[in-house]
Amino acid sequence: MGPGKDLDLLLGRGYRATGSDRSETFLEMYRAARGEGADVELLDAVTIETDRRFDAVYTNKVLHHLTEEQLDASLARQWEVTNPGGFGVHTFWHSEKEPEVMFGSLLFTYYTKETIVKKITETGKWAVVEATVYKEMEDDDSVCVVLRRVD
Repeated sequence: MGPGKDLDLLLGRGYRATGSDRSETFLEMYRAARGEGADVELLDAVTIETDRRFDAVYTNKVLHHLTEEQLDASLARQWEVTNPGGFGVHTFWHSEKEPEVMFGSLLFTYYTKETIVKKITETGKWAVVEATVYKEMEDDDSVCVVLRRVD
């Protein structure tokens, strides 16, 4: 969730949305700016420890901080917390580079469009509806995948 810009965009377009972050600091900042009634939860991207169910799960440049094994676990857990027929929408850095640790301890795992589509479909839990390479900072530096839960 970070500072909550994406959450605000969804809410501003009339969606009912829940924000999550593993940092209590980001959640506190969001609540302070939007009010204590803000629908936000302290969640880890791997375990997603909640009893709630969602129509869709969205992450923007979050899952690339996971190892491949953690990504598998996250996708499995996302399937569990997503309603039948639900969606996932995720963005990753698009590159053939090997995983690297930057900023002291922050993991960056890179995927090409082909490798992330293969990784996701191998789970058997998600079908890839669309995968698009796009520019965030430089040409073709990002990939967005839209998933539909396989029931």
